[in-house]
Amino acid sequence: MPLLDRDWSVARQELEALALRAPDLGPVPLSSTVALALHWRSQHWTTAALTWFRDGYPIEGFEQEVAALVSDKALPQASRHLAARLLRSIE
Repeated sequence: MPLLDRDWSVARQELEALALRAPDLGPVPLSSTVALALHWRSQHWTTAALTWFRDGYPIEGFEQEVAALVSDKALPQASRHLAARLLRSIE
């Protein structure tokens, strides 16, 4: 999950470069990583995943998880508001 600490644009470029240098490694399971972060009981990882969505990582397939975060009082208000903005942006 530390990959989520990088900006989405930086992580995407690094993963594309890695795929060119080491194609035998196969794809990195980003969807699984993001899903884990959204379900992890950690403000840090959940907010990092939301930030990736904000910055362009595809939110498709994660709408229900993001919707659940809007009312999750364990998250900071800023993260809950970000989750709400993300949902409004795909309506």
